[in-house]
Amino acid sequence: MLPATWYGLIGVRTTEVKTVWLFFLHNFLLGIGTILVYVSANVILLENNPERNLPLAYGIAALAMMAAGKAYTYFEHHLPLQRLAVRVLLVVVAFTGVISVLVAVGHSVAAAVAIMAGYRVIYLLTNLEFWGVSAVVFDVRQSKRLFGLIGSGDMPAKALGAILALLVHAHTDLLFLLLLALGPIWELCTPCAPRYARMR
Repeated sequence: MLPATWYGLIGVRTTEVKTVWLFFLHNFLLGIGTILVYVSANVILLENNPERNLPLAYGIAALAMMAAGKAYTYFEHHLPLQRLAVRVLLVVVAFTGVISVLVAVGHSVAAAVAIMAGYRVIYLLTNLEFWGVSAVVFDVRQSKRLFGLIGSGDMPAKALGAILALLVHAHTDLLFLLLLALGPIWELCTPCAPRYARMR
């Protein structure tokens, strides 16, 4: 952990340290898991008629994200945040399970498209849950100070994930790379919203 002086320089108060680290770690793990699966799905798609399959995958992923966004908006107005966050994470767990099965069956184009669409939806839902809980945990003044900091975990995670993807793909098969990506995502799929709320 950093000394109190450093926390002061980046605008984090002593009582906020644990909460800020938890949110930063959440965003960091999300970035690593997403980039590994993103790279893996693209590798599979590039092996099989990329001029047709890449646009198809991105188009289906976009439609899936639109549908997930509409569903989230509907439930956001009908459920309390804590119940909504837990249900979103349960959906993410379900998607992770389905994609785990797809990973095991082979490197077909349909599996790669489903992986791309599934993880785009997972990325969207976990981000909606993440920023929704952030808006409740932090007040307006804290948000101005801390949102940039807790959101910054995403970019170094993507850079690290991309480097790790290159290294792993060079020495092992693609299936291991995809399974490795499930670790950080699974870690995010625990019912963490109540823990966030208790840290206020």
